[in-house]
Amino acid sequence: MRKLYFVLGLVLVLFSLKTNAQICTTAPSTSTSGNDTEGYTYSFNITQAGSYTFKITYASGESNPTGKIIVDSDAAIQFTLSNTASWTPSVEATISGVTKTLSVGTHSVRITGATGVSASAFSHNKLCAVSSGTSSSLSVSPGTISPPASGAGSYTITVSSNVTWTVSTNSNTWFSVSTTSGSNNGSFNITVQDNTSATSRSGTVTVTGGSGAGSQNITVSQAGASGGGGTGTVNGANLGEYVGVNASNTGQSLAGISSFNLAVNGKVLANEVRVRTGWADFVFDKNYTLKNLSQVEQYIKVHKHLPEIPSASEVDEKGISVGEMNAKLLQKIEELTLYIIQQEKDIKALEKKYRNSKQK
Repeated sequence: MRKLYFVLGLVLVLFSLKTNAQICTTAPSTSTSGNDTEGYTYSFNITQAGSYTFKITYASGESNPTGKIIVDSDAAIQFTLSNTASWTPSVEATISGVTKTLSVGTHSVRITGATGVSASAFSHNKLCAVSSGTSSSLSVSPGTISPPASGAGSYTITVSSNVTWTVSTNSNTWFSVSTTSGSNNGSFNITVQDNTSATSRSGTVTVTGGSGAGSQNITVSQAGASGGGGTGTVNGANLGEYVGVNASNTGQSLAGISSFNLAVNGKVLANEVRVRTGWADFVFDKNYTLKNLSQVEQYIKVHKHLPEIPSASEVDEKGISVGEMNAKLLQKIEELTLYIIQQEKDIKALEKKYRNSKQK
């Protein structure tokens, strides 16, 4: 059993070494003399967005070595170090109380003295930014917009991310995007023109994240101008512009349905309804990027619903497409299946290690 604990401990240590990477920058040995106008600015090229702490290599023969750290243009934060009985930087210490969220790109971190603190001088020549192991994430909402033929206007897309991202389209001329790039959490608009053709049309907007965050597609589907059901009769009943079933039901309004060929103001009874739509087997494609469970957990904490699934407020406002929602639910089931398969593999691997340890 002790061997099993040792193996598990070793796995955790190796995982920690892998995820908690650090980026270090050296500098000429710089001394502070209790003055916050004196110091050195370190530069970091961050390639993995996330939370970072800082470790400084320093030395001080003073009794109260104290400094300040300024990350980019943030307010200065004062910190205290320990006496090393030397002035040659060789001791590495974490600057306590300082954790910063850094996006991908170049960041400056300035170390200075602290004015007004006696016996506070120290020297330093190296600073490391230590990642907490936060992984890249990217999600968009909604994943589909369906403007009516006469639906010219702007539709807001919300981006949830901790990396930089770009926006591109598949060369359609009937809609445009308000920006081609962004970073971290943000939003942009898709502006759609009226469709004067009787033919429906669709296009795709792709949001691509940096640092391996993958990409997300937004489908833009617009009905043709002939969206109304037209006039005529069925079994002698005048249809008018739309078909109304159980017209005595006045609890709901038929307003805002100009993009639909058939609108029912009431209940529908059928022996079978067949919907043609896309399906979710792309989850099992070898190139599909499956979010890790920590990403899913963080998304749920922020948005209170699963990624790629509309929120309750969105459903209240716009309703759902039955075919699209079935495909999305299947996608979640297939993702859950992959999680379970991986979990089973992990369990079997641990069981094998345990059996091997018992035989030694």
